[in-house]
Amino acid sequence: MLVTACVNYALDGYKVKASRFLLKDDLEQTQQECMDDILREIRQEERVVEFGFVEGNVRLKVDDIIYIETSKHKNVFYTKEQTFSIFAVSCDAEKFQAVVML
Repeated sequence: MLVTACVNYALDGYKVKASRFLLKDDLEQTQQECMDDILREIRQEERVVEFGFVEGNVRLKVDDIIYIETSKHKNVFYTKEQTFSIFAVSCDAEKFQAVVML
């Protein structure tokens, strides 16, 4: 978010990758809406998937998955902390791999 009193600085917002441009004169009216939008974007970016692994039902953040190793019907999800296994037929494997690749 870029807050300024001068509209001329609006283009500078692109340089710092600001998500929104707010004028100081309208700050009271626009700040809450802006913060709500930023929080909504953050929540959307943190995608979570859930699978019934051999280890049980596990919810994983997509960003935590390093890679998926697939051999026949066994699929192993590697994260920084742990690995999780799931056995699936090819159509199921394609389904969860497509979810992760989004």
